[in-house]
Amino acid sequence: MIQHKMEPDELEYLLDISGRTPYWICRQLFCDAVFSNYLEIAKDVGATLPSLMFIAEHWQGIAKPFVEAHLPGYDTYVMGGHLMFYEYPEKWNRVLEDFLNKL
Repeated sequence: MIQHKMEPDELEYLLDISGRTPYWICRQLFCDAVFSNYLEIAKDVGATLPSLMFIAEHWQGIAKPFVEAHLPGYDTYVMGGHLMFYEYPEKWNRVLEDFLNKL
């Protein structure tokens, strides 16, 4: 999830904020991620709205070709890991702002 070596204080912070989510919401989010398929909805979104997909570096070999093949209306940007917005906020916000400014 994180690409850099975390200090104990940072790990404690992330565990603390993660632990604030009630278990029934965590369970639902997990089940939704594992058992749901939103590909058709994502296709409709990309066909009708400007869309941006951030792809984690460790998934780029699989995810980028998949998005390009199945979601041709999407802009893609590869960076960081699962928590790229946390670890690289300036870069993430710059990419998002550039995308929004093109609208």
